Amino acid sequence: MKITTLVTTVLFAMGSTSVYAEELLSKTEVTKLFSGKTVHYEVVKTGLKVVAYFDPSGEARERRGNTPDNHPWWVEDDGRHCIKFEGKKKANCKYITKRDDGTYVKYNKKGKIRVQYTSFEEGNTNGL
Repeated sequence: MKITTLVTTVLFAMGSTSVYAEELLSKTEVTKLFSGKTVHYEVVKTGLKVVAYFDPSGEARERRGNTPDNHPWWVEDDGRHCIKFEGKKKANCKYITKRDDGTYVKYNKKGKIRVQYTSFEEGNTNGL
């Protein structure tokens, strides 16, 4: 299910300074985007650069800055991409949004961009 208009309306109402036509991805689309891919992204608030391999088995192997990290990942039926960090009680599950400029982002609860994805590469290109 694609909810382009809803996302744009919600972000505009929350005072987002940039208005894009955006599309929430379905479970199938998110799974296809991440599974078996090396993904480069930035945690916007901190500027932390991350490279992660999302193994189809459900294990994410990351290098967050210079720190390695492994944790489970999955996609909920509603399309939310989930990761469960060690020591956290709850998984971090967020919708993946495709912007009209072709980029992918995750938003936080306040409507600010939490994660900006910069590339998706087939396979484990960084040997994670």
